[in-house]
Amino acid sequence: MSSLRETWRQMHTIQFWVVVLAVCAWIALGAWLHMLIHWPESYGFHCHGRGCLMVELWHSPALLRTHSLAECGMFLWLWSMPAFVVTVLILAKLRKRGSGGRVGDSE
Repeated sequence: MSSLRETWRQMHTIQFWVVVLAVCAWIALGAWLHMLIHWPESYGFHCHGRGCLMVELWHSPALLRTHSLAECGMFLWLWSMPAFVVTVLILAKLRKRGSGGRVGDSE
């Protein structure tokens, strides 16, 4: 809980609540899509608990067979997690490179 307080202090109050609401909306969208298309049970595999993300990503191309909006949405929702992580890592690397991290640049 203390890390949440620190985050709230570092961000402006409105920014903090926008991030919290966005994360809650993203989770709710995923839960709704899971229930709507009965993912993953209707697609021939079962995975519940920890470690299922990799299994679901592996089986996610099955969502693109019928091209329904809900299935394509589920596919995009699943792949948004690794895409977000990769984007954050790339941006952090670029920011570190652009901040003058090289020796001798401060002269």
